[in-house]
Amino acid sequence: MAKRIDITGKKYNKLTAMKRVNGTHWKFLCECGNVKDIQRSKVVREETRSCGCLRVANFLTHGMRGTRFYRIYTVAKSRCENPNVDSYPNYGGRGIKFEFESFEQFKEALYEEYLAHVKEYGETDTTIDRIDNSLNYTPNNCRWATRAIQNNNRRERRWFRKPVAV
Repeated sequence: MAKRIDITGKKYNKLTAMKRVNGTHWKFLCECGNVKDIQRSKVVREETRSCGCLRVANFLTHGMRGTRFYRIYTVAKSRCENPNVDSYPNYGGRGIKFEFESFEQFKEALYEEYLAHVKEYGETDTTIDRIDNSLNYTPNNCRWATRAIQNNNRRERRWFRKPVAV
């Protein structure tokens, strides 16, 4: 049986864990004051970031929630800022910061180029890429790239072999 992790008091975006309701669900307090039972894994993986109030606010603000462009924004931001995300050690864990103040700033800086890249290469082959992988996500260091280009723009990896006993 998997070990149950106590997340009582931990904050995830706008939600703070209050108590376990059952095996997978927890009672969360949202910053807006609402209390809601939500599956823990959805909150930890940032699939759910509020009681629902954020969805309404984001939709009213920019109307792009649910788009691939918005998803790219949230994933890039999460891997730099959320230690609970699997890819955090390769981004935020090694000091890479997401320097866009808001989604609106991200959209202002990158949306037109995103649309042009999608038109030429298609939506599934349009990914965000940092020009210099040792630098942060900033307007001057981000571009849209195909998966092939992105695969060539990786940190050097070192492979170690175990010494062979003779």
